[in-house]
Amino acid sequence: FATLFSTYLRGSQSLEKKHPVSFTLVEKAIEAIHLDGGIAVLAHPRTYNTYDEIEKYISWGLDGIEISHPSYHEGDLEKVIHYPLLHTGGSDYHGNLNISNKRQMGNYGITSEQYKRLKEVINHDVHD
Repeated sequence: FATLFSTYLRGSQSLEKKHPVSFTLVEKAIEAIHLDGGIAVLAHPRTYNTYDEIEKYISWGLDGIEISHPSYHEGDLEKVIHYPLLHTGGSDYHGNLNISNKRQMGNYGITSEQYKRLKEVINHDVHD
């Protein structure tokens, strides 16, 4: 794996050099998610420092916001919880099996009420 990584992701044959990463504009991403029947959720706004952009994203149709994430610090929840959005949460688990890792699956979630609301919206959109 290390050889593949160094060759194709960092080395002279890097796929990044052949196919540079580009980013979709948030407004276009929200639109695309909705066109495919999805729910547009802003993931870990603290990590990307997007607190000041949330109202604009809402005006573009943002449906939800991640309110529970290992990157959050004291006071972060208050910056997002008041918006009229669906709430999600997640540990950002990517397979690290280190038991002491705070990003373990199930460590960050939402309340039963938040889950029920999210499920209602998903079931409503799927069945319409």
